[in-house]
Amino acid sequence: VQTCALPISSESAMNSTPRLFVIQTSTEEVSVTAMDFEDAVQTWVDGGGLPAEILAVEEHENHADQTIH
Repeated sequence: VQTCALPISSESAMNSTPRLFVIQTSTEEVSVTAMDFEDAVQTWVDGGGLPAEILAVEEHENHADQTIH
């Protein structure tokens, strides 16, 4: 599993909570932290992914106030 992080560059983005997106293709599952779906896919494409290969994208909320053990 690969993980990509999207840098926060706009003031409006800094006021929002990033989300975890899991992009699934027939050959890989990639976790991307981004502000929205479009940013997640663009980050994945910038890393060499091809949009035509996407089978599914899962969006998960980040729970900053919870500890996962």
